[in-house]
Amino acid sequence: MKRVLMVLVGFALLLVGCGGAAAITTLAPATTAPAVATTTTAPTITITTAEATTITTIESDLQTYSEVVATYPTDVTMCDTEASMLPDGSYEVTGGGLYIENSEVKMPWYGMKVTVKERTSVNGKTYEAGTKLTVDAKMQLMPVSSWN
Repeated sequence: MKRVLMVLVGFALLLVGCGGAAAITTLAPATTAPAVATTTTAPTITITTAEATTITTIESDLQTYSEVVATYPTDVTMCDTEASMLPDGSYEVTGGGLYIENSEVKMPWYGMKVTVKERTSVNGKTYEAGTKLTVDAKMQLMPVSSWN
């Protein structure tokens, strides 16, 4: 950048000494430096660069899976079921075992990991595709930030 500026100033001084043009304007390629303007008495040289862009990261307010599991009553039997939630609110088991009580499969159940396949509404709540769900201590579906 300094080299380009020095070459431009030298070129401008040559033009002034040779009776060249009254003003020269040059635009440098965009960089992340703040805008800079330099002016001399004879020809005018303007170097303009782009402003830096700020990227903001928003941290999730959701609990992790292990934080939710830590709130379960101590006497519950957990399952290791992994499932996808289908658009109609039903489940498709993709891994782990099932929790069966009185010859009946219990879904959802404590410890279950559910990933929403497509936007789905269940019990008046809408979950976007990719949402990770488990159940809280009251057996209500709740989104979590990760499976950690």
